[in-house]
Amino acid sequence: MRALALLLLLLPATARAEFALPQLLGDWSGSGNYARGEASGMLRCRLAITPEGQFRVEVSGRCASAEGATAVAFVLIPQADGTIMTESRLDTPPDTRIEALRGLPEADRLVLDGSAAGETVELSLWLLENGNLGFASRHLRYGREDRMQVELSPR
Repeated sequence: MRALALLLLLLPATARAEFALPQLLGDWSGSGNYARGEASGMLRCRLAITPEGQFRVEVSGRCASAEGATAVAFVLIPQADGTIMTESRLDTPPDTRIEALRGLPEADRLVLDGSAAGETVELSLWLLENGNLGFASRHLRYGREDRMQVELSPR
């Protein structure tokens, strides 16, 4: 619990008032939609968001559709300048050259982004008014856009 309190101190004061990583802790599951180029469909996801060490928060889980499944595994690491950076925890390298995402918590959400030659990624996490968690990603690579958005409920 002390680690979570310290994590809150690292967030900027404006973000601390409404958005804080400890609000996201727990086990989540839900569904949403995805689009990969011309293909689209329903998606189901399960995420576990847990504290790791004194300041970090680990996000791990899986999202699956009729096309297959994708692992989700990264750590959110608060930085001294108030931004939050990611560190991948995937066993196999993802199909991207982007090494890390970075972002500044906003009043009601965390938006992280990163880029490399020919591609950009944006990842968002936010709490909904009903207590559910929004989770979305957008990956633009050489003109092709892949995106997903799910609403997750506490398990």
